[in-house]
Amino acid sequence: PAKDVAAHAWACDVKNALTFECSNRRINTLHEVCRNTFSSNLMGVQSDCPGRERFGYGGDIAVSAEAYILNYDMHGFYLKALQDYDDEAADDGFISGTAPFVGFVDHGFGGGKHGDAFGWALCVPILIAKLEQYYGDREAMRSYYPMCARYLDKTAEVHPDLVIKSCNGDHEAFEGEKPDKKLTVMAHFYQFAKLTERFAMTMNKGDDAKKWSELAERIKTRFQATYILDGKVAEGRQAEQVFGLYHKLIPDRQIEKAEKILLGNLAKNQGKFTTGIFGTQYIVDLYPDRVERNITRNDLPSFGYMIDRGATTLWETWKESDNVYSQNHPMFGSVDAWIVKDLLGIRVADDAIGADKISIAPCATKDVEWAKGEYRTVKGVVGVAWEKAGDKRHLAVAIPEGVSVRVQPQLNGEWVEVKGGRHEWK
Repeated sequence: PAKDVAAHAWACDVKNALTFECSNRRINTLHEVCRNTFSSNLMGVQSDCPGRERFGYGGDIAVSAEAYILNYDMHGFYLKALQDYDDEAADDGFISGTAPFVGFVDHGFGGGKHGDAFGWALCVPILIAKLEQYYGDREAMRSYYPMCARYLDKTAEVHPDLVIKSCNGDHEAFEGEKPDKKLTVMAHFYQFAKLTERFAMTMNKGDDAKKWSELAERIKTRFQATYILDGKVAEGRQAEQVFGLYHKLIPDRQIEKAEKILLGNLAKNQGKFTTGIFGTQYIVDLYPDRVERNITRNDLPSFGYMIDRGATTLWETWKESDNVYSQNHPMFGSVDAWIVKDLLGIRVADDAIGADKISIAPCATKDVEWAKGEYRTVKGVVGVAWEKAGDKRHLAVAIPEGVSVRVQPQLNGEWVEVKGGRHEWK
C-alpha cells in the first residue's frame, strides 16, 4: 500500500552557493527546474539522468560545469571527477566518454575503448580551467595536465591529417539544423589544444606550450580551409556558425559576416534556438541578449516550451520524449549560468584565479523589472540587486575585499572600478 512506502531525495552534499530571485515568474521557475535537475544528478558522479543510465558523461559536464559551480561549491566533487577520468585513462592514455567507463561507443574516433569524441573528453581541460578560475586551484592543473598532454599526443598520432571521422556532434540539435560532425570534433580538438597550451604556459613548460600552440594553429588552418567561406561555416546552420565564433576559428575579417549569418538564422527561426548540447551553451554565452525570449516564450523549441508543458526538470530534447530520451538531464543547464552571469550580472573573469576578478553588468531585459541575489565565491559573497528606472537601473552591489571589480552601473553606462564594500547607483 502507498501508506507503507516512503520516498527520500538523495544527492551529494555539495553546499549551496547561490540565492536568486527576479520579477519574472517564468525565469524563477526555470531556475528551480535547473536546480532540481542539477541536484538529482549528483550522486558520486555528475550523471546524465538519475532514473535511466546514471553515467558520468563528460559532454554534460563540459557544458554545464560552470552552471553547477555558480549554484554549489563543486570544488571537491569536480576534483573527484578528474580523478575518475585519470583512472580510466591510465591504461592507454585515451580519455573516456564516461568515468567510470561503461562502453560508450567511440563513433569511429579510432582510439580503442577510450576513444570517445572530443566533446566528451573536453570535460577534463574545462574542469581544470574552472577549478583555477573559480577556486584558485592550480594543483589540479599540475596533477591532470599529463592526462591532457597524453591525449593530444595520441590523437595527433592516430589522426595525423587532423580529421577525426565522426563524433556525437551537437547532440539533440533540432532536426534540419544538425551540424556537420567532423566540424564539431575538429573545433573541439582545437579547443582541447588551446586549453592544454594555456596550462603549459601557466606551469612554465615552454616547449610543451609551443607544441600545443603549433598543433592548434594547424587545426585552425585545416578548419578554415575546409569549412569557412566568406563568413559562412559549412551550411550556415546556427550550430555551425556559433561553433566557429565561440572557438575563434573564423578569420578576423570574416567575423562580422559570420555573426550576420548566425543572427539571420535566428531571425528566420523567430529567435528560437535550434542548437544542441554544445551549440546552445555557445549561443547563451556569446549572445545573452537572445536568451530571455527563449525562456518567456512557450512555443517549440524553447525553454519556455518545457516549462509550459509542466517540466519540473530539464529535458534532454527540446520536445518531450517518447520514453527514449531523459526528462531529467543537465545538458541544457548552461541556461542557468546565464541567469547568474547575465541576468543577475555577476561574471567571474575568464582569467580570474579564485574569483579575484569580477564584472557586474546585468543585461538589458524586456520582461524582467528587477533581480536580486548573492553568489558565494572563495573570496566572499558578491551581492547584486537591481531594478529598472526608465531606461536606467537602480543598482546596488556588495563586493568582498581583495577582489578587482568592474561595474557597469546603468544600461549603456560607463564601466567603473570599485573596491570592497557596498555601492549603489541610480
